[in-house]
Amino acid sequence: MQTLRLLLASRDGRGDELTQQLAEEAARAVEMLGAGARAVALTRVENDPFDAQYPGARKFNGVLAVDAPEGLRADALIDVVRSADERWGDAVQPDLSGALIGERRRIKGGEAPLRFIYLMRHKAGQNTAQFQEHWGGPHAEFGRHTEGITGYDQFHPDRVASRTATRTAGFGVHCIDGVPELHMNSVEEFVTAAVNSNNGNAAVEDE
Repeated sequence: MQTLRLLLASRDGRGDELTQQLAEEAARAVEMLGAGARAVALTRVENDPFDAQYPGARKFNGVLAVDAPEGLRADALIDVVRSADERWGDAVQPDLSGALIGERRRIKGGEAPLRFIYLMRHKAGQNTAQFQEHWGGPHAEFGRHTEGITGYDQFHPDRVASRTATRTAGFGVHCIDGVPELHMNSVEEFVTAAVNSNNGNAAVEDE
């Protein structure tokens, strides 16, 4: 399934504006793509508990997750983000925001109200294809055995389509090889399960 992830880094003090614009962009995407399209607007929770785990990472404040109807080409998703920087105005930092197009793969279960989303790149000495082969193969087993989640998706970006989408949007970020999405009912439930599990440590080691 062709999928779009719009990654948004907001400017300080513009959180409410970003949330409103996300809802508008979600409605716009569904209208443009037609029957079978789906768009979900996501914003960061306050006091994000994962900040301590990834202290050096630049955080995104909003994500627009768009699933295209079956059979629709990537070009249609690129049209969705065309001139996004102009529509978002001063609500976001365009050079720190991005647009990714690729394939969403459901590894386990289904969706829930909260998602833990982060961005991954291949390690030195690998390329994107090698990373995605390992991540979608042996590494996916960790996701199938992760407790405290209702579902686990892998988003495999297409580098060429993502670069085109990001430039079309007027944004800056596209060099991403994988986006894990862990669905959970509560952060507390997930953290408790992770603390008491060796699977999480092994997954991090493999990453």
